[in-house]
Order: sequence, then C-alpha cells, then structure tokens
Amino acid sequence: MSDKERAHYIIDQMTPEQVSSFIVLFGYIDSPVPNSETLEADSFKEAKDWGLAKVYATRGEMNGSSGKYIKTAKSIKIIAFGMKSWRDAKSNDVKALLQRGGSIKIITMDPDCPNLKARERDEHDNTIGNSIRDLVKWAERLNSESASGKIEIRMHDHLPLDFLFLMNNRLFTGPYEYGKSSQQTVSFEYEITGDAYEYYEEFFDRLWENPEFCKDAMEN
Repeated sequence: MSDKERAHYIIDQMTPEQVSSFIVLFGYIDSPVPNSETLEADSFKEAKDWGLAKVYATRGEMNGSSGKYIKTAKSIKIIAFGMKSWRDAKSNDVKALLQRGGSIKIITMDPDCPNLKARERDEHDNTIGNSIRDLVKWAERLNSESASGKIEIRMHDHLPLDFLFLMNNRLFTGPYEYGKSSQQTVSFEYEITGDAYEYYEEFFDRLWENPEFCKDAMEN
C-alpha cells in the first residue's frame, strides 16, 4: 500500500470530527510533499465537503456563536450533560423557540449510573449529576409553560458521548476531555450543507429511537 493509499484508508475510518481535527492539525495527506500547494487545496476541499466552518479553542467561546442561531432555530437535538451555563444564559431563547412550536430533544446520562460518577471524577466536578437532575426539572417547567413546543429528554447509562448541538440551521460538536471542564475543550462549528450535518443527525436519530440505548426521563 502506497503512502497516499494508506492516508486515504486512515481518513476513511475517521469520524467527521476526527477528520476535522486531522485537517486542522496536519492537513490532508494526498501527496508525498506535506507542505505543497496541492495539499493546502485538498485540505480546504475536505473541510468544505464536511462543512467545517470554524474551530473554537473552548466550548465557552463556541457558545457565543451558537447563541445567535438559537434565536431562529425551529428544532434542536443535543447530546450533553446538565448544560447549566447554557440553561442560565438561554432560557428566554428556549422559551421563545417553544412558543413558536419548536422542539428540543436531549440525550444525557443517567445521573445515578456508574459511568456518570466516573465522569465526575475525570472532570473533578461532583455536581454533574445534580446538574442533570436540574436539567430535567427545568425542561418540565418550560413544558408546563408552553402550549405548543416541547422539550424531551432521554437518558443512557453507557460511556459518555461527545458533545452534540444540532439545530436545523447549524451544527456544533466537541469532545469531553479527561481532567478538563467541558467548557474548556475544543469545539467545532459546521454548516448544514456539509457531510458532517447529515452524519451527526443520523447518529443522533439512531440513538434516540433505540430503547436499548436510552429511555425517557420526563414525566408524561
């Protein structure tokens, strides 16, 4: 296998997020000369195909950009923990989304499961479980105030998933890193026309519809 074929094979095994990180850090390997103009063009094309719009050094920085899309969003699909900072800052925008008939689906972890306890140790934060419980109470309160839109929450007890914030008009993703607060981790922004949007929407929907993976956490 040639170097070019090997590079293509490795990239084909990556998730969209890994491809984006690979491009940002190293460029797309399609030539034995790593810093050629061809490589630069191929790197740009790969990022464009996936819809990569921006890379943020921290999720806190990303939140500033995602906020403007919430104001016009019709639906949001989220994989996260308790999102306390987001709830505190965006409750009014969420209320407005629900009033115009929008929907929010959230996949989070069971706050009592062993894997969540392990995440609290990894992040040096023993408040994540309580934040998830508060998330459920917050969603139930907003649902009771809305006559049209709805927030749904489903929980799982598996290993933590990467952060996902998928609106009908923008996509944001990012990892959860060992020993680091989630607000301090690198995050990515994607346009809805790229391959990443389709990939992550299918991924979320597949988890959401799988009763063996996650279960309803809301009162009917």
